[in-house]
Amino acid sequence: MEEETNKFSGILSWLKVHWMLIAGIAAAIVVVVIVLCSCIKTPKKVIKNYVSALNSHNAEKAVKSMDLKAINVLSYSFDTKFNEEDFYEFLEDYQDDDLAYEYNDNLEEFIENAKLELEEMFDYQEDNYKSYKIKIVKFKSVKKIEKGFYLVKVQVNVKATPASSDVKKIDKNTTTTFAVYNNKIAATTDIF
Repeated sequence: MEEETNKFSGILSWLKVHWMLIAGIAAAIVVVVIVLCSCIKTPKKVIKNYVSALNSHNAEKAVKSMDLKAINVLSYSFDTKFNEEDFYEFLEDYQDDDLAYEYNDNLEEFIENAKLELEEMFDYQEDNYKSYKIKIVKFKSVKKIEKGFYLVKVQVNVKATPASSDVKKIDKNTTTTFAVYNNKIAATTDIF
C-alpha cells in the first residue's frame, strides 16, 4: 500500500513540475486537429465555396472550384436521376485518352470560356438586379457513389430584387443536385 502511495505521489509531483510541457503538448494537438479539419475538403465545403464565389461574383474562385473536364463530360447526361450506372459511364468517358488530350490541349481556353460565361452572367445580374443571392437552406443528402464522386442534394433559396419594373422579382426555393468529383463541382442541376 505504501509503495502504491509513493508511486502516485511520484507521478503527481512529476505532473506538478512538468505541467507547462503537458499543457503545451495538449495545445499543439488541438491546433493540429483544428488545422487538419479546416484543410480537409468535404462535398459540403466545396458547394459552400462555389455558392460563395457565385454570390460574390468571383469568376476566378468559381472556376477554381469546378472540374471543367467533368462538366464537359456530364453536360449532356447529368440530371436528378443520375445514378451509379451513370457514374461508370461518366468515369469511362472522363478517363478517355482522346478527351484527355483534347482537354489538356485546350485547358486555358476552357478556363477562359468558363470565366467569360460566368462574368456575362454576373454582368446580367448586376444590370438587372439590385441584389441577387443564393442561400443554402440545408443539405438534404450526401450520397457517395464511388471513387471521390458524390451526389449532394441541397435546398437553396434564390432571391433577387429587380433594378426596374421590367424585370421579375425572384424568390424561389428549389432542391438542386450537385455532382462533386475529387473535391470539385462536376455538375449541377439549375439553381438560377
